[in-house]
Amino acid sequence: MKLIEWCKNNWMFVVVLGFLAFLNYLYLSPLESLPSPIYGGDYYYQLGQTNHFKFGGNPFESATILGALPGYFILYTIGAGLIAKLGFDAIAAHFIFSYIILLLGAIVFYTLVNKLFKSKVLGLVGVLVFFMADKFPILKYTTFAELLIMPLIILLLYNFIKDTSKRNILFLGIGYGLAGLTHSVSFIGSTFLIFFAFLWYGLRSNGDLKSKIMPYFIVAFVGGLIAMAYWAGPIFVYQGETSLHYNEWNNVDWSDSGIQFEFVKDVIKGGLFNFVGVFSAFISLFTLLGLAGLFLRRKTKEFGAESYIKFLLVSSLVITFHYLVTVNLFGIHFIPNRMSSMLLLPVWSLLFVYGVNFGFRFSKKFKLTKTQCVSLIILGLLAFQVSAYSSNSVGQWYTVGQTGLPEHIVDSSDYLISNGNINDVVLTTKELGFSINALSGRKLISVRRAQNDPFIDMDSRELDQAIILYGNNDVVRKSLLDKYSVDYVYWDSFWIQSEYTIDNSGRVISSFDPLFVFDSERNREILDKNGVKYILQNTWVDPSLRGENYQTFDLLLISPENYQSFETPWNSGLGKYLTEVFRSENDDRVLSKIYKVNL
Repeated sequence: MKLIEWCKNNWMFVVVLGFLAFLNYLYLSPLESLPSPIYGGDYYYQLGQTNHFKFGGNPFESATILGALPGYFILYTIGAGLIAKLGFDAIAAHFIFSYIILLLGAIVFYTLVNKLFKSKVLGLVGVLVFFMADKFPILKYTTFAELLIMPLIILLLYNFIKDTSKRNILFLGIGYGLAGLTHSVSFIGSTFLIFFAFLWYGLRSNGDLKSKIMPYFIVAFVGGLIAMAYWAGPIFVYQGETSLHYNEWNNVDWSDSGIQFEFVKDVIKGGLFNFVGVFSAFISLFTLLGLAGLFLRRKTKEFGAESYIKFLLVSSLVITFHYLVTVNLFGIHFIPNRMSSMLLLPVWSLLFVYGVNFGFRFSKKFKLTKTQCVSLIILGLLAFQVSAYSSNSVGQWYTVGQTGLPEHIVDSSDYLISNGNINDVVLTTKELGFSINALSGRKLISVRRAQNDPFIDMDSRELDQAIILYGNNDVVRKSLLDKYSVDYVYWDSFWIQSEYTIDNSGRVISSFDPLFVFDSERNREILDKNGVKYILQNTWVDPSLRGENYQTFDLLLISPENYQSFETPWNSGLGKYLTEVFRSENDDRVLSKIYKVNL
């Protein structure tokens, strides 16, 4: 009954929410697969974690590698995985979860704006400007953090600052802990935001130093306790030390002064001076009006919208641009581009709402009432939503998502699901393994480094995989098969192309995602000793992180000279351990095979 009453009292919000859900439906309904590349796409890596959990895997462990941390954080995986466990296909579970996140996130943001401005109508404006349709659908943990968890932190922090009651302290602590299980940047960003709140508000509150610190300490304790479900390993086992060169190759080169200042320009321009189109100019004008009003209005001692939005703006800008100090002095950063989307996106939206509210004082000059002004703004935002949806629904990967998945990958994954357990280890190329893991949740020896446990030594795993596949030392090969508990070898016709592009004359044109290790005397000696051929090349680590803004490194690429044939590219010494148990064919052409490993 309370829910029905609330819906009646907030019927305009319910209508707006229905409109957004309908846009989400329009986007999702034509899809037969995920709007993402099956080789290396973020959505498919996320799908692998969901399938891992669905079929009995531990969400607090890696879905791709035995004994490692999950590559993507666990809260989204648990949410989508619980839906999948009800009997839904994992892709359908992601689609359903998209509606749930939209519902919860919209309620959170509507509540936040309503509390700040004491206006349900401005709450609608806030929801429409923050939940733009170009963010739909919500199919991975990063967007989940941006659209639900960070707005929740901002709302709970507002309640906490306004009234440090036990209830608000506990709720903020729980929210902070959930941020720690959602995304590394949402956790770090929340940590800094709460710390800045202590400096901005806590130290100025009444009472002695102990009474000022204690509420923040309890928040940190409760949140930290929850977050340790993931962060215990990175903090206490690895002491924050990531794998070799991880922060260097996995991000743009933030030490480059050109990149540093270009990012500052892009953030400010994107948030305040985006006049490339009618709709973006409409957003920017009201956001600028909000910024002007925020600093032009007479200051009030009362804690409210002006004070809190000003705090959020200043602290979020400082946190986002932290690298200007930390990189140049200490050589470290906390992924500024992600920090911007986590913290500044809700702040720009709140500034827009503030601009609308501030602009009411000028409405009489245009002979308009407040109701007429808001109606026009909401109509503009609705038109913007339709435009954003239209632009987002014609992209390359959206078109790909309207076709089904490759049947041989689906059939091979179904075989693995039906004939083994979730911790079976499959030996294949990194890209083929990526697709098999996405649909089955089964483990691999190695996979793309960018979408993996940042603390695990991937060099040793890729080195060992190269020796198993292409080495000439059978004793070492057998011991490594046993070390990694390899159960299956998966081959399909994309094996060679997943690593190298080779023309009709047999000439290597380019590399895609071959096995490799960073160049060192030790790695060369191991490869030479085991008869594995390699190529020294100064190139990029990840196939999706290439270009002039990314650093290159001296790498030892496992050479295509190691391939024995198209259908059996591995060394014949591996073949004696293999028994074919499944194959997928189309028009008498073999598309994929699965071999059982028998030691």
